Amino acid sequence: MEHAFAQSIKREHIELRNRYYVGLFTALTFFALLGMLFIFLYTFIPLPANLKSLVPLIGGVTMSLYLLFIVIYFPLRFNYLQKELYLAFFKFGKIAGLKLIPNTMGVQNFDYNSLLKEASLFVSATTFDIGRYEYEKRLIHVLFQKDRENPYAIIHIPSLECPYYLQVNNNNFAPPMTYKEEQIEKIAFVSPLKLNYYALKGPTNVKIYLRRELESRFIEILKLRPGAYQYIATYTDEFLLLDKYSERKPLRLGENYSDEYYIERLNNLLLIQKILNIMLDQRR
Repeated sequence: MEHAFAQSIKREHIELRNRYYVGLFTALTFFALLGMLFIFLYTFIPLPANLKSLVPLIGGVTMSLYLLFIVIYFPLRFNYLQKELYLAFFKFGKIAGLKLIPNTMGVQNFDYNSLLKEASLFVSATTFDIGRYEYEKRLIHVLFQKDRENPYAIIHIPSLECPYYLQVNNNNFAPPMTYKEEQIEKIAFVSPLKLNYYALKGPTNVKIYLRRELESRFIEILKLRPGAYQYIATYTDEFLLLDKYSERKPLRLGENYSDEYYIERLNNLLLIQKILNIMLDQRR
């Protein structure tokens, strides 16, 4: 299945790339021929003096307009075919079990510098690539950190309702102190996995919800992919930080990739999808 997927997207990639470069080469060739035509008219064709003097002017205007067309049209053409390639990847990926839907519109933006800081994810949002998707009729953002020395990704699910601020992690992350000016306390649960628990001060239901919801999902995620995680639920959002996640594999129209590259990109997205199944409690 994976090999068939790689061959299908590779063929589509080559076709789209060739379509772009053939069009660009044709346009540049015509530009050169047009220039040669005006040079030939001016140099070798006997014309009345008044007409001959107009050839450089007409040629200059024509060549300038045509060059302007090339400069404007082909970057737009490249972006269009790039989007076609992106959508084709998900079309073929669907056959291989990928249910993530790319959100190419990017209609909903977030101030991640503020949002992540408020949730006690103390990371810099200025270096993120953002993958925008839809899954189970929900908007999903995956923030990929560009630093290759300490790579990580953050899955963000907005528009989820949670009655408390909750956090579970299994590493030396900075402890959260407050959320929306409410005090957060560390919960002294005993965990064989050495998990750290945090929640807003509140009734016993807070601790029950923390163990029943976040801890159970956190353990399932650890079984799926061992690693360091920071899982946070706020009143309106959920975040999962995946440490040591460096599998961001861009798909660029002008590049050549091996079959393994396409397969790795597919498997990386399938991993995100499996994690989302756990976060959204779609473990069926």
